[in-house]
Amino acid sequence: MGPLCITTGGIVWTGMEELVSRAIARVPGWRESDLVVTPITGGITNTSYLVKRRANDSTEAFVLRIGGKTASSLGIDRHRELAAMRVVERIDLGAPLVFADPGADILVTRFVGGGQFRFGEPPSTSAMQRAARAVRRIHEAAAFDGTFSPFETVRTYSRTAAEHGGLIDAAGPALELSASLERMLSPDLPACPCHNDLLPANILDDAGHLRIIDWEYAAMGDRWFDLGNLAANLELSDDGIFDLLTAYLERAPLPVEMARVTAMTVVSDLREGFWALVQRGQSSIDFDFDEYAKKHLERALRRSTEGPIQAAHRTLA
Repeated sequence: MGPLCITTGGIVWTGMEELVSRAIARVPGWRESDLVVTPITGGITNTSYLVKRRANDSTEAFVLRIGGKTASSLGIDRHRELAAMRVVERIDLGAPLVFADPGADILVTRFVGGGQFRFGEPPSTSAMQRAARAVRRIHEAAAFDGTFSPFETVRTYSRTAAEHGGLIDAAGPALELSASLERMLSPDLPACPCHNDLLPANILDDAGHLRIIDWEYAAMGDRWFDLGNLAANLELSDDGIFDLLTAYLERAPLPVEMARVTAMTVVSDLREGFWALVQRGQSSIDFDFDEYAKKHLERALRRSTEGPIQAAHRTLA
């Protein structure tokens, strides 16, 4: 058998063949001669590939993910991730799991062909309702392994980034802001299963059925952070947050609930910014982590002085 050919747009994609071949060799029933492998671009933690496999007279499509070298520095526990994926598979919410080898940091799922869920700009009420129902299904699922605190994560990322020369000027004030928000936002509900990384790119539309992918940070956590994380990533206005919470709660949110989610949008930016600082100091992926970190930390600092966050402070005081 010749060397594995990885192509994109008809061009041979060199340099990763050995890594991908080793991963393929671990997947039961896969043979390189039956596969067409194409890189999936855009990932900034791992490397992923669309794998098409010939089986009899049909072709099956999968996603092969090979973990990045910064996974442990980012607090990613592949055994915990796999346990969460098995939970959400039982409620038909994640991409169907095909194979996982946490020790080798290899994951194979069925390819979800519908693409990223379209929220609209600004997000439509119907899109918010569908997304909110999906998030509520996570929070009502069976317990996940482990716990997640965005505030502890910020502290850990800050230490890790400092060890690798990854801090920027905004990091000091951002760390102080995180500590202030932690004092204000002590959890008021029992922990529940949370995704903790609700980027729009992680919400897929599978022929009208929403599926959520990338469960790397899933654990028992704070539902208000999950909702604030989604709101921040969608850059929702105050009215948008109100609509999201109304859909999630199936009633109008209380002022304290609005305040918590509004404040958690800032916490989300802090976590995202410090995440990028860890990547800045260690990742080999071709991505401008400097600019990404600066964007999120400066936005968190700016928003912390604005009216909605100040109002949230007063409500939660």
